[in-house]
Amino acid sequence: MKNTKQSIIDKLISTKEDLDGISPSFCTAKWLQHTLYLQNGMNHSCHHPPTHKIPLSEIAADPSALHNTKHKKAEQAQMLRGERPSGCDYCWRVEDMDNEHFSDRVYKSSANWAKPYVFDVLGAGDGNINPTYLEISFSNVCNLKCAYCSPDLSSKWYEEIKQHGAYPTSTNYNGFDVIESMGKMPIPNKDDNPYVDAFWKWWPDLYPDLHTLRLTGGEPLMSKDCWNVLENICKDPREDLVLSINTNLDVPDAMIDRLIELLLDCGPHLREVQIFTSGEATGSAAEYTRFGLKYDNWINNCHKVITALSGKMKIVFPFMTTVSILSAGTFDKFIEQVVEFRRLYINDHMKQGNMIPMMTNYLRYPNMLALCNLTTTEKVAVKERLDIVIEKYSIANHNFDIDNGFIWEDEIDQIKRLIEFMNQGDVGDKEQHRIDFVNFVDEYDKRRGTDFNATFPELNEYYRMIKNEKAE
Repeated sequence: MKNTKQSIIDKLISTKEDLDGISPSFCTAKWLQHTLYLQNGMNHSCHHPPTHKIPLSEIAADPSALHNTKHKKAEQAQMLRGERPSGCDYCWRVEDMDNEHFSDRVYKSSANWAKPYVFDVLGAGDGNINPTYLEISFSNVCNLKCAYCSPDLSSKWYEEIKQHGAYPTSTNYNGFDVIESMGKMPIPNKDDNPYVDAFWKWWPDLYPDLHTLRLTGGEPLMSKDCWNVLENICKDPREDLVLSINTNLDVPDAMIDRLIELLLDCGPHLREVQIFTSGEATGSAAEYTRFGLKYDNWINNCHKVITALSGKMKIVFPFMTTVSILSAGTFDKFIEQVVEFRRLYINDHMKQGNMIPMMTNYLRYPNMLALCNLTTTEKVAVKERLDIVIEKYSIANHNFDIDNGFIWEDEIDQIKRLIEFMNQGDVGDKEQHRIDFVNFVDEYDKRRGTDFNATFPELNEYYRMIKNEKAE
């Protein structure tokens, strides 16, 4: 196990040395990883920096400007000069903490969609380049309205804000005026979208260069364009393509069945199929946070998809997390749920390449839900629970006895990075964020018929403390 852990560390060290040899702020994700929101013309590379608007004039001249914007090229130039683009502060925060953790600049640049293409990046100079990793959203249509989501990414959120207005926080959380000022309002006529039109013009040139195509939303299984992409791939499958789909897996059964049928058709002819689903809490806490979710149905659909596809193709089933205050009490239980999936499936299907990874990401926005706002008492409790899980399920403690469940070393590093952010992170005015938090959950309960204090007993003291301070 020491050799396995050391090989991971050696790979990351080697990648960091290669990056820093070009410049201390160089990151291949700025060129090769692209997230595209066609519902409003926003984009970013990678997923951490703030999105920026794609000028219609640029895509009118060249549809590849859906990726190659002047804004992004300016940031690329900064990186080549060794300067730090301000929007990439997620990684700069990690790199400035200490030397124990690797930032996503290193993790992403070591990925198989990035590292082999570094000379293509350098050779492109200030010219255009196609991404090797494209994550694309065609629409904000969604059946959930997660607490930390927004109207531009969820049609359910859009409907709520249209009816009730912004939340009563210092930032007017999710108010249309804020979203409009950022250029993120969804285009009203979904059938007349110049960004979608530009994508289909770009598609013939883009498709051959893609290493990974990742469909997202909203909920992509509710978007007709996503199904069109899947059908295009099935007509022209590429053995070197990784097909990824972000889905909440709590949509109607007919959509789940259609997805399985389509993937059984084309999946065996692709390099890999990845079904990303999301969670960071369990039971009622998960249903509160990801409002509209039926937790048990989600678990059942996870089992359904894994069992239907495993052994038929190379399938990866990652769990994504966005860890916030609302997952403070059950994130350890969620990790154990992931371990349970591994117990059931990885042992049987390891030969077919089946993997069930977990990615731990800490939430920074909305600031009021960031873990670092908790008091020392809650932080200690969270750390104690996570330390127990790490000790119990560390792969190093099991000598690959996967029947007992495990957590990989890089996943442990991400959990420890989360703990460090919780204890040392700073997202601004903590006092105001705490007041915003109480105002937010009170309004949330009022609008949605939920009960924060009954759902999160571990946060009752935190809630009462803020309420008392407000009353004084």
